[in-house]
Amino acid sequence: MADQLTDDCARCPSKSLPPEKSILYNLLITPTVPPLPPSLPHAPTNPGDDRTVRYNSRGQCRCATLTTVTLRNPHSVHQHACQALLRTVRFVRNLATFNDLDPGDRSVLLTSGWSDLFTLGLAQSRVQFSTVPTGGDRHRSCQGCVVAKLRGQQNSVSTETVVATETMVATETEVPTETVVAMETDVPTETDVGKIRGFVERCQGLDLDMKEYSYLMAALLFNPDVPGLADGRQVEVLQNSAQQSLNEYTAARYPLQPLRFARILLGLPALRSIKAKVITELFFRPLIGAVDMEVILTDMLLKGC
Repeated sequence: MADQLTDDCARCPSKSLPPEKSILYNLLITPTVPPLPPSLPHAPTNPGDDRTVRYNSRGQCRCATLTTVTLRNPHSVHQHACQALLRTVRFVRNLATFNDLDPGDRSVLLTSGWSDLFTLGLAQSRVQFSTVPTGGDRHRSCQGCVVAKLRGQQNSVSTETVVATETMVATETEVPTETVVAMETDVPTETDVGKIRGFVERCQGLDLDMKEYSYLMAALLFNPDVPGLADGRQVEVLQNSAQQSLNEYTAARYPLQPLRFARILLGLPALRSIKAKVITELFFRPLIGAVDMEVILTDMLLKGC
């Protein structure tokens, strides 16, 4: 698979690509949830008004109690998950264009994008898994309640943090995880698993072939928006090249499906919404214990797998 991708990418006129951001880049930075229209009765309009941030259009608080889940057959699924992860890392290591990058950039790209590549690998390998409730629930505070709680802790939380959070809620911008002081854990929920299954089923519904998976993996791996890259411009060129190769391949291989390339890319915002920590907890935590997944991935990248 890697050889096929390398051969095709070598023929791509990457130097002729335009400097603007790629379609893939724009899709990945597009919010997965559109902002509430201002016409709604309780759409956020005033950061200082509790009524505009704590309730939806039906006057209901946006908090939710989520059912936490675990794997039904963990031993079998963990084996398949490990095999999918090994295939993913081997694919990355075998990319000649990846190995030409700065060593630091290689590590940053893998550790920041591994969960997207792994989830795509689950779809390609058609890994089946089911879950059962753990018997516990996870409380997720809505952003309005986060603001309310911050206001109640103004003696210990800076005014700047409260104001910034209020502004983000008022503009429907997602509040950063570190700002959420309500109780949160990384235990997977039914909602989390639904996102994973939804993306996997979308890929399987498109019936992507091996080359399409390869080009898509390369386009996801070479993410120029990752912080800390030494040569972000080169990474962007590589992403554009992989995306262009995918576009050209789908057009030639599936001439009766002119929208196939667009349909593939339209599934990526859903992939972005899947948290790496949820993937770790669901598929790998019993195997790796307290070790960070990034440490394991870096070791696999440097020492082979």
